[in-house]
Amino acid sequence: MPAPLGYFGISNDGVNLAINLLVLFLVIVWLAMIYWTRADAKRRISDPVLVVCASAAALFPFVGTIVYMIVRPPEYLEDVRERLLREDGVREVRINVVWNPPWTVARVTEAGRDALESWGLAV
Repeated sequence: MPAPLGYFGISNDGVNLAINLLVLFLVIVWLAMIYWTRADAKRRISDPVLVVCASAAALFPFVGTIVYMIVRPPEYLEDVRERLLREDGVREVRINVVWNPPWTVARVTEAGRDALESWGLAV
């Protein structure tokens, strides 16, 4: 008869069942976070490549979704569209998200340059 699978050297069946259920729960939560990240990104980001990048980031368990929540756009695209349509004289709204102006090292402040140089980075 094969030896029962034991985590961390635990041979108690009840404890192993509890650990297996906990792992199953964490996997289900992780898969739900991947789904939520993709659905939220599709509502906030118009560029399909960025939606795929956000979904790919969520593949890193728990950390990817947290990072997405930090850097995601603050509003849903539909909310922006509705808000703009309520303005006087606006009949149609097309949203084109543009990352402009592009970031360059010229945008780093003097305090930022000093901090980067203190870490040994040349700016």
